[in-house]
Amino acid sequence: MWTSTDPDVVVCTAADSGYFDLLRDLVRSLRQRAQAQPHVLAVLDLGLTPDQQDWVRQQGARLVEPGWDVEFPSRSEQPGHFRSQIVRAFLPRHCPGFQTYIWLDADTWVQDGAVLHWLVQGAADGRMALVEEMHSAYKKIHDQREMSQKALLIQRYYGAADAERYGLTPSLNSGVFALRADAPHWAVWGQEISALLQQAPTRFVDQMALERTIHAHRLPACYLPARANWLVSQAIPAFCPQRGMLVDPLPPHDPLWVLHLALGAKDLTLIIPMLGEPDRELILSARLSEIGPLVGLG
Repeated sequence: MWTSTDPDVVVCTAADSGYFDLLRDLVRSLRQRAQAQPHVLAVLDLGLTPDQQDWVRQQGARLVEPGWDVEFPSRSEQPGHFRSQIVRAFLPRHCPGFQTYIWLDADTWVQDGAVLHWLVQGAADGRMALVEEMHSAYKKIHDQREMSQKALLIQRYYGAADAERYGLTPSLNSGVFALRADAPHWAVWGQEISALLQQAPTRFVDQMALERTIHAHRLPACYLPARANWLVSQAIPAFCPQRGMLVDPLPPHDPLWVLHLALGAKDLTLIIPMLGEPDRELILSARLSEIGPLVGLG
């Protein structure tokens, strides 16, 4: 499956049959916008149908069927797609032989392929390139209750000392990141996921374990701007008709690189403002299958 002539970079994602429509949008966006950064695309198959698998292969992607990676008490009770939260910490195991690993959640899509370049550059010196859930337009910045939820979860699973150390720092989103194969983060993150799963299979196991990997173990990180992993559930982007792109809703309206439809954003109909035309709005989903023609993605 992997050859010595492959590029040094692999872009990984994971999906089951229920996420296939989102996966298809991500793959299409990569194929149309991210060819400047040579890469292999690997899809970790969490339960795709045979027809869906065939489509993935037709796009030139490699299919990988991962196991569970770690043992934990309630593993047999978990749905297959729960593996998505675990496999991202074990990418060199599932896709061996690459220099740099990029992870993109299946509910993301790429508007500007420059993001792959900057992810690779951010991880080039051994740091983990990722994005904090922080932007002046984000709802959570102005919601003390939401800001405190992270501290409460950390105290519950890791204790008061950890909660005091990094409970009120911006959350680290594990949906978009890059990391070199030789970085120490992999081993620590995997161990932290395993340890947390012995307590409970929380839906935030990947992100909470990542927080501890970076903050408690003090492993280095390179924080890219919010445009590299824009959380639509936190702030609806604006549309710039002159550029034909979704942009930051706040001046200077930088074009967004990655749209992340986490949580309920994938099912929402949004009211998207149009720059320079205050009396006009777009009413549609942020899924690429719907908004694609507006941003030049077929």
